[in-house]
Amino acid sequence: MRIVYLAGPADGIAAYRASEAGRMSEYFGTSYMCQFFDICRDRGWTCNVITTTETPYFEEVLGGVTIQNRPPLTANAAGLMFHLKSLAWMVSALLSVVRYRPDAIIMTAFQNYWFVFAPLRLIGVKLILSVHCTLWPPNGRQRAAWRLFWFLNQHLIVRRSSAIFGVSGAVVAQLKGIAGKAAHIKRFVPTYRREQFAAIAIPPQQTEPFGIFYAGRIEVNKGVFDILGMAEILNQEAAGGFRFDICGTGSALDSLAAEIARRKLDACVTAHGFCDATRLASLLGASHAVIVPTTGDFEEGFNKVVAEAVLAGRPVITSPACPALPDVYPAAVEVRIDNVGDYVAAIRRLKDDKAFYREKVQNCASVQDQFYDPSKSWRCVMEQALMAIDGGRAAGNG
Repeated sequence: MRIVYLAGPADGIAAYRASEAGRMSEYFGTSYMCQFFDICRDRGWTCNVITTTETPYFEEVLGGVTIQNRPPLTANAAGLMFHLKSLAWMVSALLSVVRYRPDAIIMTAFQNYWFVFAPLRLIGVKLILSVHCTLWPPNGRQRAAWRLFWFLNQHLIVRRSSAIFGVSGAVVAQLKGIAGKAAHIKRFVPTYRREQFAAIAIPPQQTEPFGIFYAGRIEVNKGVFDILGMAEILNQEAAGGFRFDICGTGSALDSLAAEIARRKLDACVTAHGFCDATRLASLLGASHAVIVPTTGDFEEGFNKVVAEAVLAGRPVITSPACPALPDVYPAAVEVRIDNVGDYVAAIRRLKDDKAFYREKVQNCASVQDQFYDPSKSWRCVMEQALMAIDGGRAAGNG
């Protein structure tokens, strides 16, 4: 069987080599691409993986795997131009997929524009949707363009797919709302190996400075600038009592660093930029809690840092803008969306109320097993769907 995987901004070559060597995924993040390569290797299937990093275009063949990187065309684009460039990227990718002549395609990247791939059904390609973001922000305003795109997706793609998988309850609920009765929708859960967290130190006994850890994209809609507002308030109340470690890269990293300096927060906020697994584990091990301040206008699917926080034994502070919250609720402190004051109060309570903090730390253990369960993994649900397609092919040939 020949499969195309329309993946996101991941390093396809690094993932292939890690899969081939049987190496454990990096500490932060579940590598769905590694799981895909494992499936294809175990089943003897060939595949074409299309990634979307901002590095230049390349195409490389490794064994039975073709890896293409097609950088997005949307740099510095906004409004109508952003949509036009995204559509142009999808048309170019569609032509590449048609030339490959796959039996099935797994679609993850550019989900608003999936309707462009509708012609694939005319040449017998089975569609599998792997949905990692909500279709629209559940707690924010749905843009007019998104309403149009998802009307087209609903009728041209979603209701004609062979299988649909969502990363969270919020994603699955939105899919069920537009899919109709025919679509087969399942949820998967980001899964990990216990060894990935075995070396993470237990939370420090000393509570000053109280360490708050953030990891993820450095973007405005991920709430990183709200962290500076929290730090300002807490630092004014108790200078030296709190420390924020912000890890990750993104388009707003330089602006964030400049704002930290402008507000004179260097003593309590550090923007570390890119951190490898060892550095991330060290910073997390020195922290007391994890913060996920996603804003209400972001289409978060399942922020994996929420799962990784509780697997590392750290309470997580977040809002309903993060659909992962219900899965870790006993170990979380819920705040209102985009409410800096609530975040400040939650941090202050975790620091000052030792019984409350201990309860949240202890509750981490009660929600961990779901993230170690292979039967809930992306690999499990995806392999079942692909095997069903392969079985159909075999029956047709027979």
